[in-house]
Amino acid sequence: MPFYNRQQELFLKMTEKSSWIEQFVEYPEEIVYEEEFTLTFTPDYMMVLEDGSVVMVMLVPYHLFSTQTVQRKWYALMEYCKIHGYGCVLFDMERGISLKWLLHLWEKKDMEKFEKEVLEAMDDRKSHWINSITLGKIMKKHGANLCDIQVLVFRNKLLYVPKGQKRKIGLIRQYTDDMFDSQLIIDAHDKDYHTSRRDSLRVSCQL
Repeated sequence: MPFYNRQQELFLKMTEKSSWIEQFVEYPEEIVYEEEFTLTFTPDYMMVLEDGSVVMVMLVPYHLFSTQTVQRKWYALMEYCKIHGYGCVLFDMERGISLKWLLHLWEKKDMEKFEKEVLEAMDDRKSHWINSITLGKIMKKHGANLCDIQVLVFRNKLLYVPKGQKRKIGLIRQYTDDMFDSQLIIDAHDKDYHTSRRDSLRVSCQL
């Protein structure tokens, strides 16, 4: 069977050595993850295990686990698998990291204090976001890393916007069913920043 990226290549090599996998299907089912615009995606593989159970597989680099698109696809996949009685896995084959492993690591490290401080910082702003500088300080205080950020995002349905090359703004924002696009959040923050800076300059000139 052909592969189209490194993740899929490693997955196929694993299946060749795994006797507990009876069969697998490439791109098994198209799933809607955004009903308003009828956006769909297809999981990478469907595995049928030796005990007859079925597992859907999403292969994604772990640093993208908490991005907006991956989150929406993952929640749609979980709902689909719940309806059909399947299992599902979000996995980074290159690094051997799964979402389940990240959750286990989180519990082992006892990151509840880190989680509490981040959420309280967001609530204090009432706009439900914090900038990358504040987040970085909290992460350093609790010894948190990118793996912990991934779990924090999934546990609390947050949106993680990493720093870009042109912008040094990194936000975590709480979202609802009508979640804003990441770019709109950044642009809105930029607008507020420049507006407040302009107002400050006006006050300074008046003085």
